[in-house]
Amino acid sequence: MSKYDPLFDYLKMKPHDVTLSFRQIADILGLDKLVDSAYEYPEWWSTNDATHPQSSAWTDAGFRADADLERQMVTFIKER
Repeated sequence: MSKYDPLFDYLKMKPHDVTLSFRQIADILGLDKLVDSAYEYPEWWSTNDATHPQSSAWTDAGFRADADLERQMVTFIKER
């Protein structure tokens, strides 16, 4: 079980692209805020790195992430 499972569950129910703020993602995960790396490094949102357990939440749900660190927003794009 991963601490990112609630995000997987949320995304798995979505049939289309989803845009969320970092705050909304933290809320879904039951956190006060995301880890600092999520705010600082675009690589944290990478879908191509199996060493990042958070990316399994969206890739396993059928999405890739497109993060805007300045706006603190992420669009999860449904892979078709």
